[in-house]
Amino acid sequence: MPTDKAPACDPGGTTPVVDDEPPTQDVLKRIDTEGLSVVDREGNSHPFKSLYAGPDAKPRTLFIFTRHAFCPPCQEYLKTLFTTVTPAKLPQDTTIIVIGCCNAEYIDTYAKLTHSPFPVFADPTRRIHDALGMARAWLDGSTPRGYTHFARVLAKSLYQIFTLSPDYRRLRAAAKDPAETPHGDPRQQGGEFLFENKRGGDGEGDGEGVVVSWCHRMKHSEDHTPHGELAKVLGVKE
Repeated sequence: MPTDKAPACDPGGTTPVVDDEPPTQDVLKRIDTEGLSVVDREGNSHPFKSLYAGPDAKPRTLFIFTRHAFCPPCQEYLKTLFTTVTPAKLPQDTTIIVIGCCNAEYIDTYAKLTHSPFPVFADPTRRIHDALGMARAWLDGSTPRGYTHFARVLAKSLYQIFTLSPDYRRLRAAAKDPAETPHGDPRQQGGEFLFENKRGGDGEGDGEGVVVSWCHRMKHSEDHTPHGELAKVLGVKE
């Protein structure tokens, strides 16, 4: 359910009102016409559309949108995924791009923490996250697994925040407004979206021929698509 704003929680305040319906053509056109962009590790801006319909884009691009840069569940999810889903095992027409919600200066650190063999970008304004209908709600998925697990996750996240963040003053300021957190809003959830360019493209025009054939939106902090399911969607070689 892509909208102009991040989906809110249900009336009980426990579960974001999101589904796994792929974004419509109207959403993709809006992303193009509004010029929504991502940043690379050097802070350079790139139109989001160029990643899936530009001259260097492959016909199939899976975007993995993650939570903040110091979210241990997201880090572990990607590290484990990339031990089996490697560039060599993907079909030749397919690639993966990781997009976080942090500022550019955290991208290098995140790529190292996750051992990513794929490109990593960021959407610090979270406008793409919002356009694609991803939730923004402070929900943790680890509680059912026990408070000991939750405590380990929290401790690891805090350790990374205070040892790897380049500017403590910005962290203190962000404590008043999570949306201003430089390593990413901790309320932001992510998801996975498979873009397919049926016609090939040069990054021009209104995006005709591009569809999102499959997607999943996270409902809590440990709700990325299971590795086995994602491998089937991508057609990973055994």
